[in-house]
Amino acid sequence: MSPVNRGGRRKPAMVKKIMKKKVPSELKPIADVLQNLLTNRKSALSDQFMRWKVWQQWRQIVGESLAKHSEPIAYKGGRLYIWVKSSARMQEIRFFEKTILEKINRHLCQKWVRQIRFTVDRMGLPEDLQIQFPADNSERPG
Repeated sequence: MSPVNRGGRRKPAMVKKIMKKKVPSELKPIADVLQNLLTNRKSALSDQFMRWKVWQQWRQIVGESLAKHSEPIAYKGGRLYIWVKSSARMQEIRFFEKTILEKINRHLCQKWVRQIRFTVDRMGLPEDLQIQFPADNSERPG
């Protein structure tokens, strides 16, 4: 006997088959949703998350000796601004610019940084930029 709908009429066989099929769940774990949201370059949160990740893991990314004398201070449009303690250190660190860029992008698993700018003046950033990374290392773990 075919199922009967509210009007007393029988449901067509096709409807019956469709009703029996299980629709696969489209729900995804929240961890996956957040990960996609934070690492998707099109997301407004993505740059903020990547900035935080670089600042938080600076020592692991560039190594202890470089981290002692430098830290990221701003990012905009693929350009990372890195503060260096002294002009002598800045001259030295410029030799590692390509290596630093590659390490950051490898660490983030994407080409997030396209160019690095070094500065000895934390306030000497272009007018449209502000310091975006905390200057106090005591907040950074490790």
